[in-house]
Amino acid sequence: ALSISAVLLERLLGLTALLFLGYLASAVLVINDTLPYRDTFLWISAIGLFGLGAFAITLRFGAHRWVYQKLARVKVLRPVLDSMRVIKANREHLPSLILLSLVFQGLAIMTIAMLFSALDIHGKIPESALAASAAGIAGMIPISINGIGVVESSFVVAAVFSNLPYEESVIVALFLRVSMLLSSVIFGVAYMFSQRGSTQLPKEGISK
Repeated sequence: ALSISAVLLERLLGLTALLFLGYLASAVLVINDTLPYRDTFLWISAIGLFGLGAFAITLRFGAHRWVYQKLARVKVLRPVLDSMRVIKANREHLPSLILLSLVFQGLAIMTIAMLFSALDIHGKIPESALAASAAGIAGMIPISINGIGVVESSFVVAAVFSNLPYEESVIVALFLRVSMLLSSVIFGVAYMFSQRGSTQLPKEGISK
């Protein structure tokens, strides 16, 4: 349960932080008349506020307990529900984790903006945030291996939608994919050699 909780929390906080920063970026672009469809943005904002209000009311009157009991009857969902219970039991750590997620996603956005700057396209932090958000959402869709192709396409579409040039957007998207693959291989090999000779899992890593 602890392993599932860690992955679930990382996904939830990471995506939420990225969407929040993407929303702020969209607001800046709409205000500056860089992003079209102002009415669509306002509708999305209103729906989001309504959803947050409904969620708050659900928590206030305890309706989430009824939903939890219904979902607990579904055997496939029990590991996820157990993970949510673990997260709730350790909720005092959530503020620091949320802050770390925002910092991490902010650094990722700044990296994208610096890549565009290297291609002589400067001052595009809101556009970079919007493109990163689109790529993050696409990466959650299980229709490819590790989002290959889907993430890059979503990144380029969002970048062009926010008036970034197409060719430079493709270059940045491909560079991000290659750098991620290289880092995954390097750290994966390092982890494999660090575990060589270890035949047992540490006791604290086994959930009861």
